[in-house]
Amino acid sequence: GLVTGPEVFVAEIAAADANIDNVSMERPDGGLIAMFFSVQVRDRRHLAHVMRALKRVPEVKRVQRART
Repeated sequence: GLVTGPEVFVAEIAAADANIDNVSMERPDGGLIAMFFSVQVRDRRHLAHVMRALKRVPEVKRVQRART
């Protein structure tokens, strides 16, 4: 089952002073869960701060920016 729920990630993003626009999850292979967060940030430095906060969560394997 899911050991860490989305609320842990939501709390980290909120603590980094960013707003969440959208959240979605996928489990493509039945193993790891891919979570996608659309967040509002002030600039690239703020985005880097949010990404570092998420990387500190032990269950997080990878954090990357999606190019849209």
